[in-house]
Amino acid sequence: MVKKMKLPIVIKPFVTSECFTFSKFAVMQNSPSFPMWAIRNFKLYLDIYGESSYGEIDSYGLSHFENFLDIKDCKMLNVSIDKFIDYIIDKIDNGYYIIVDVDYNFLINAVFNLELSEPGVHEVLIYGYDNDKKVFFVPVLYKGIFREVTVDFNILKKAYSVQFTEYQADKSNLFFRRYYFFGMTAIKIKDNYSSANIMYDFIVRLGYEAKGKIVEISDFDENEKLSNTY
Repeated sequence: MVKKMKLPIVIKPFVTSECFTFSKFAVMQNSPSFPMWAIRNFKLYLDIYGESSYGEIDSYGLSHFENFLDIKDCKMLNVSIDKFIDYIIDKIDNGYYIIVDVDYNFLINAVFNLELSEPGVHEVLIYGYDNDKKVFFVPVLYKGIFREVTVDFNILKKAYSVQFTEYQADKSNLFFRRYYFFGMTAIKIKDNYSSANIMYDFIVRLGYEAKGKIVEISDFDENEKLSNTY
């Protein structure tokens, strides 16, 4: 049995302002093909209120990254609480990073000795383990900064159990999180990323950067009448 495994990770990637993007970029930036992918596939959107996000009108969803990442739905509700630790270790041994929904406040409380009272669902990225010390390697967001920490197997298992039980009681909550990730997602960088037409794409992109681009969105009410444009 492998005693310790730690997959490559970038704790301070290109984007840290969006947690769901951080978890992907922390993995993706280990590839020399990442800059080529970003030139073609990553844009900053700014709305009329000054709010910004990475995407085109909406933030980029999970499907946007499928041309670079091998993404698998681990079927969270099939991974019982008792099997959680062994399942994560097996996936990491096979080169997959795991992103899983947990009770994040419970996790933060345990790691930093805090007392955040309300349960709070959030994904956590797991990229390694140490079987001798019985810990997982994860980056956690604390005071606005992602930090590399070790989390005891049983602490992470407990944080998982809270969210597993909630999803088991109401499976619709899994759907509402799907824009960002599955309840439990396995990802790794694909072996090949084609950048054959990258210079053309880059030149087109420069045109948008220099001139700007305005997107108008129209909302319609239930009677198909225009209710708002922005």
